[in-house]
Amino acid sequence: MDGLSADPELFIRSMGSRGSLGGLFRVMMDVIRVPDTADFDIILVETVSKGLFG
Repeated sequence: MDGLSADPELFIRSMGSRGSLGGLFRVMMDVIRVPDTADFDIILVETVSKGLFG
């Protein structure tokens, strides 16, 4: 990740749910609009989950 974060053509933003139930879903479309407005060609949203057996 350190090497990738130095790439001027790549933007990485880590976000947590900050304790809210339901995680980030409620704000995700707003978060995606920012790089979309900046004309990024690819927007990748990585999510993590506790899963069914956590």
